[in-house]
Amino acid sequence: MGAHGEFTPRGVRSSAEYVALLRRLKEESGLTFRQLEERAAERGEVLARSTLAQALRQDTLPRAEVVVAFLRACGEDRDLGVWLEIWSRIGVDRPPNGAVEPRPRSAPALRGRSVIAAAMALALVTVAVAAYLLGRAGAETRRTDAQDGSTPRGTPGPTRQECRGEECKGRHPEPYGCFRDMRKLGSVDHQSGKLELFRSPSCQAIWAQAVHPRRTKVVAAYVRTDGGGTLYMAGDELLKDSVDPAGTLYTSMLPQKVPSYAKVCFTYETFEVCVDSDGDSLVKPMPMPSPSASRGL
Repeated sequence: MGAHGEFTPRGVRSSAEYVALLRRLKEESGLTFRQLEERAAERGEVLARSTLAQALRQDTLPRAEVVVAFLRACGEDRDLGVWLEIWSRIGVDRPPNGAVEPRPRSAPALRGRSVIAAAMALALVTVAVAAYLLGRAGAETRRTDAQDGSTPRGTPGPTRQECRGEECKGRHPEPYGCFRDMRKLGSVDHQSGKLELFRSPSCQAIWAQAVHPRRTKVVAAYVRTDGGGTLYMAGDELLKDSVDPAGTLYTSMLPQKVPSYAKVCFTYETFEVCVDSDGDSLVKPMPMPSPSASRGL
């Protein structure tokens, strides 16, 4: 079952129900048509946003290749075979163009049309499944390369690396494409900049971003999740931004399979700032050591 397991097409019996489920999946993903197009392109697939928008406006079945590219862009790879099986069944059973099927002139003619339609549907499904398997093999190759830190074979650079869940633990979110669908969970402004908490549904991981226009020194940072995951980093261990390495810092990613509570805190020399996924935030001064304590008395 895919990332949105409740969107199984097993009970779907018509093209209208099938497309309605695709619409729900698109809404639940939170991705725009442009983002879906970009995610498909990163996999080497074509999913024009105008084509997808038109397909989801209608109640007729989209082409098989459109369905495959859309499902993969939404992260529904695991149930792809089920989606295509239902697509094939509906495509054979439905009247053409959604019209009422006219009474056949003869039984042999009806059987002939049914055989041809079934053969065409089977051919489309075969092509779609073959494309999916080839793409999946490529993705597994890139994922293996990403795990050992090497540059994926056949790609121009590290932006094509991928990770998911535990694979993302301790990694920088930028090179692994987790910025593509990141969602802001919380944000707080403070005297030296801004602290933000993000999650990527496709990477199934969270991380924090700190923007420091004044180049304020960070002493330490930690991120924790409701499931018990915790990440501690010293200030000099925080990750740099490729565009603004001096003013923007990131924590490593922490796996979070499903959205739940999370919190991040950054400690500076004179204050601490925290924000969580509920939108609550806190900025508090750090206690200054007394002169006697600094002298060891």
